[in-house]
Order: sequence, then structure tokens, then C-alpha cells
Amino acid sequence: MKPARTIPVSIPTLTEVVELTPQDTLAAPTQSSSSALELVARASSIGTQAPGQVMASATDSAELTRRVLSSLQCQVDDVIDQRLKDALVPILARCAESMMLALREDLASTLHELVSEAVEGALTKNPPN
Repeated sequence: MKPARTIPVSIPTLTEVVELTPQDTLAAPTQSSSSALELVARASSIGTQAPGQVMASATDSAELTRRVLSSLQCQVDDVIDQRLKDALVPILARCAESMMLALREDLASTLHELVSEAVEGALTKNPPN
């Protein structure tokens, strides 16, 4: 059984449910996800503003939505970067250790061959009595 996932503090969560009236849902655009985001922004401002202010603040809501999404993207990027670093550290450490062992073996083998050749060369030049 998997342990319960905890949400990092740096990622904001939805804490308020906005209920829409039937009039709001009829006027809601359904073309794309950006339209859905505009609907959420518009729905959050309905009821707190006069009817004439709702249309005037639509561009403000869209701008606010863009700013919030930009901020969230930065936070998500930071979390992904940290998790990626955390995941790569042990993998890279194992790779480095494996490479070092292979290099030591190659170095030992090369050194052994060089010493053997040097001893053979010395023995051929000066044979033992």
C-alpha cells in the first residue's frame, strides 16, 4: 500500500469552492482550457462586483489569471528541478563509482603490462648470471 502523498508547502491549493448560477454557466465559454480559466476568474469576481464592473474587470481577471499561472509555473518548475536533482544525485554517484572502478582496473592492467615489459627489457639487456 502506498503512503499518502503530501503536498509541498510551495504549491498553492484550492481552498474555496465557487458556485455558479445557471446564468453564469450559460454565459460560460467552452472552447478551450484558457476559456475555462477565464470562466473561473470571472466566476470568482461575480457577486463581489456590480454587474457593470464584471465586464470591465474581465480583462483584469484575464491578466490576474495569467499572472497566477505564471507564478504557479515558476513554483512548479522549482519543485520539478529540486525533485530531479534529488533523483539524479544517487544515480550519478553510482555511475561515478562504477567508472572509477573500471578506470582503476584499466590502470592496474596497463601498469602491470608496462612493468612486465620493462622487466623483460631489462632482463634481455642484462641477463642474470
